[in-house]
Amino acid sequence: MRPLDDRIRAARPEAPPLPDDFAATVMAEIARRGLVPRPAPRRWPLVAAGAAALLLGVALVNALAFEVRMNGSLEMLYFGQRYAVDFLGRLPYDLLLPALLAAALSGWLFGRARLRRVRLTWAVLASYLVTGVGGVALADSGLNERLQEQAVAESWQMPLVGPFYRHRAHYRRPHPHIRMGRVVSRENGAVILETPDGEQVPAHLPPRFAPEPGEMVRLRGDAVSGRFFAREAQRCDPSRARRYFMGHHRRGGMGPGDMGPGMMGPGMRGMGPGMRGMGPGARSPGAAPMGPPAP
Repeated sequence: MRPLDDRIRAARPEAPPLPDDFAATVMAEIARRGLVPRPAPRRWPLVAAGAAALLLGVALVNALAFEVRMNGSLEMLYFGQRYAVDFLGRLPYDLLLPALLAAALSGWLFGRARLRRVRLTWAVLASYLVTGVGGVALADSGLNERLQEQAVAESWQMPLVGPFYRHRAHYRRPHPHIRMGRVVSRENGAVILETPDGEQVPAHLPPRFAPEPGEMVRLRGDAVSGRFFAREAQRCDPSRARRYFMGHHRRGGMGPGDMGPGMMGPGMRGMGPGMRGMGPGARSPGAAPMGPPAP
């Protein structure tokens, strides 16, 4: 019994015989029509350009993620989807849109290089995935915090990088109905709240919410005549909320290294003279007197 390969070869039709001048006839027809073979694209320049676009996209996503983490916009989402539109309105689109374009460009360049026979759509999607995951991972690595401290301390003159860490990646003015900060003092259901930008806000708390001085809290309510009346209150994770106090433009003068575990002790650093020794009934200079909550 013959093997399967022999059967396949026996069943294969033979190629028809070609005339002796077949090759010359084909070349003459190509010359008559003026056909010019298209040169294959050079792959490595396309690969290099795609890699550069990919790295640019990763850097932009890293800056985007770090700015969102630092500007306080995420605090709104802890109070539910009602603030989703406000959160989207605070996204730095001048970083988001170039990051999307850089990822699309890198995918297109890799697709044109034809390193592997992959459809252009899949190349672009893979580029988006690598850009997003790589940028977020870089933002979580702690590199940005070190660069920010160095930029603030040494006043970098490097274009774009220095101004980004000195002026952009900092806590922004909060939503009108949200306040976040550290409790300085508490008395009769009201607190003095120090916000990350150095402002001290008298705030009245909801019933049965009694944070201790030094705790980080976020409040949702209304600001009336210099006071904030909270309808909802939550405690913040101090290891996460502490990053908001790293900005160098704060009026309280607190620097990046002043938020250590012992900051509530008698050797409190970075605090003005009017903040030392604050007892339960103390208040900051110029703050409104703390009375009972308004009806």
